[in-house]
Amino acid sequence: MEETSPTTQMLLGCDEDEVIHDVDFGRFGVDGATEGMCGALVPVNAAAGVDVKDALSDVCVGARTCEVSLSPEGLGVTDPAPGHAKTLTTQWRCRRLTPKPTPAVSPRGDASRLKRTKKMPRAPLRTRGADIVDVSGERVKFEAVNWAGGENWRRVPGGLDLAPARSIARSIAAMGFNAVRLPFSVDTVLRDPPVADAAVAANPFLFGATALEVMDAVIVELGKAGVAVILDNHMTVADWCCQRADCDGLWYHSTAMGDVNSTGTERAWLAALTKISARYVGAANVVAVELKNEPREVCPGAPWHVGSRVCDPSVFIDAGAIAQSSSTASDHFGSRLAAAEAMVDGYDSKTCAFPQWNTGPPELMYKPAMERGAAAVANANADVLVVVDALYYGRDLTRAGDANGTVEVPETRESRGNSIGFNQGKYRRRSLLRGGPSNSGARGGGRLVYAVHDYSWYVTPDESTGYDAWVASRTAAWGYLVSNDTVPVIVNEFGVNHASLDAGEEAGGESEWWRWFARYVSPGGLRSDGLDLAYWQLGGTQVGGTSRRLGAEESYGLLNRCWTGPASSAHLRAVRALSEGSPERTRSDTASE
Repeated sequence: MEETSPTTQMLLGCDEDEVIHDVDFGRFGVDGATEGMCGALVPVNAAAGVDVKDALSDVCVGARTCEVSLSPEGLGVTDPAPGHAKTLTTQWRCRRLTPKPTPAVSPRGDASRLKRTKKMPRAPLRTRGADIVDVSGERVKFEAVNWAGGENWRRVPGGLDLAPARSIARSIAAMGFNAVRLPFSVDTVLRDPPVADAAVAANPFLFGATALEVMDAVIVELGKAGVAVILDNHMTVADWCCQRADCDGLWYHSTAMGDVNSTGTERAWLAALTKISARYVGAANVVAVELKNEPREVCPGAPWHVGSRVCDPSVFIDAGAIAQSSSTASDHFGSRLAAAEAMVDGYDSKTCAFPQWNTGPPELMYKPAMERGAAAVANANADVLVVVDALYYGRDLTRAGDANGTVEVPETRESRGNSIGFNQGKYRRRSLLRGGPSNSGARGGGRLVYAVHDYSWYVTPDESTGYDAWVASRTAAWGYLVSNDTVPVIVNEFGVNHASLDAGEEAGGESEWWRWFARYVSPGGLRSDGLDLAYWQLGGTQVGGTSRRLGAEESYGLLNRCWTGPASSAHLRAVRALSEGSPERTRSDTASE
């Protein structure tokens, strides 16, 4: 077979003690013509390209791994649509062998694709200056991706209805990522409801499982693939994030302290952090817990201006506190931006509650609340890092560098123990390797990591004048913590539409923002070896939620809509280039200097 780039191939694979038993279907045709075929046996539309089931079966059945070309020549078929982008849509099944076999490799396959290019970090991790380090003191650089869905209405990571969890985990590793940011919601953790079988249709062993049991299985598969996990408290109540009127901007949205069923109180938030942290004690690839995603203002109204659910911050925040926070919003970088944007979007900023780092009304003081959350995590699990998000959609860490501005995370020598039972019951046979000893080399380091987000819509009019203005704003907001070697900062959300990368080097808007962002975070930008990153997002389809449509194409997603391989080779290369090397500077970059 003619040698091709890894991003123009698809990997079919099974566990070490399994082989590919059957190929249920395979169609190769124009992207979009095979919609509805993923993850289930369905009637095949002849217009969906050419049938390649027999060709796939010939080279893949009986092998543990099988790498197939995504070209007509590699598949041995006539090009069904010359000049058009095409997709391979397929589903395969694995069969366990006894005794455990020597891994078989297809004559047209390459087992090395399954070997991760970067060894999973040796836990527990700690911090040293602006570095995250492993037990030997070596820097661990996160090259991560967000696997969304667990924070949303279905309460499970996306794509499990379309592809096996092990296949998705292997795809993540094969694309070069060493970590996954895995979102959840507070109400899901506390209630742990059973999930619909339809949400895990491609993983029948999970039929009847609860939300946390599904998370267990996903974390196990990621561990097998050598991928670390950052647990992300993304929402209080499961839904799509984030908007100023979704009542989810703070770490609580209820003061009903007497209601034991409420998941919106601070007590519930702390209970969820404790529960999720304790659950994964001993899981070597669970390396961090994030306390609160995108903290921001809370304004009255309906989220995304749709639906019947209405937010009213005056129900759970004192009117005086709201008035005080709004009157001083212009005194702080993040809240000044948020207030201006709220007014542009038609909100009355005087009715919004604006959290501040360590000033203002006690119920809106962010730093002390995060220290309470950090204590809950640290006391439940001695081995994980604690991730604290920047204020206002992950943009503002200006006060984190002040005297007494650092979030204090207690150092604990022992965990409470695995009292909730990740390795018990149904998933005992899937238990993970345990982390390093409590006296490991990383002990004595810090546990605090800050997180920031960046997207094209974050660019303000003042920043849009050129790269220098944009960089100056980012450095003042959070980059100084890295350049001063103060504390690690991970950019754990950023993303770009496929179309923006195709627009050309002279294009403005998101395309121009991407060039600026890439230059700043890549090796040779803010720091010589590049920043810790987590791309948003993995999935090729939307996972639902307010303002979203379940199953619609995710134009920012790395995977195709069947979750079986990259959606765009160019898109994946652009994302991976941020970690692997400094992107080329374009004429529009240099023109701004």
